[in-house]
Amino acid sequence: VSPRGPLRAIARALAVAATLLGVALLWLGRPAERALAFDDGPMTAMRGAGAWLAQHAPRDAVVMDRKSYVAFFADRRHMQLPDEPLDRLLDYARTSGATYLVVEEYVVRGLRPQLAPLLRPDGARGDPRARLVFAARPAPGEGVAVFEIVR
Repeated sequence: VSPRGPLRAIARALAVAATLLGVALLWLGRPAERALAFDDGPMTAMRGAGAWLAQHAPRDAVVMDRKSYVAFFADRRHMQLPDEPLDRLLDYARTSGATYLVVEEYVVRGLRPQLAPLLRPDGARGDPRARLVFAARPAPGEGVAVFEIVR
């Protein structure tokens, strides 16, 4: 028995599986399209925040956010945003070494409502631990704000 026999069988099985998957996705139409669509937030606004940080943040700055997109676009280190009450989160940001805190409007709406006070028109002006340094809102629901963590 040739060792190529099992490899051909595996390759044939993978080709059949890929074909069946393709047919199933075509048959499902719009629901399959929605399931496969990548939408993890307002990339244009996050790129803008990252570009701003790349120009203004020190090279050793640490960007605290739920996901690492803004830090990636800024070429800065990322720190995970904990899911804590706002008061505890800001204290943690100060003591853990975070330099900036990124708040996305869509994250506040769906995942972290405790951050909503930061997105009000007066921002964090009443809180000495965070200072608004960048904001962009290309469309409703797509706002991104960057706060400097004040020590």
